[in-house]
Amino acid sequence: MREQTVLILGGYGGAGKALAELLLKETKLRLLIGGRNPAKAEAFADELNA
Repeated sequence: MREQTVLILGGYGGAGKALAELLLKETKLRLLIGGRNPAKAEAFADELNA
């Protein structure tokens, strides 16, 4: 079976961040999280990898 991937645009804001955290906790999906702010992206990645 192929790994399923979900793209979340605006993933560093409130709703996108909550959705990403929920999907990581409750599923085995591969997430791609996109947005316009590289600093927020890096901070969110660090938070998820902690």
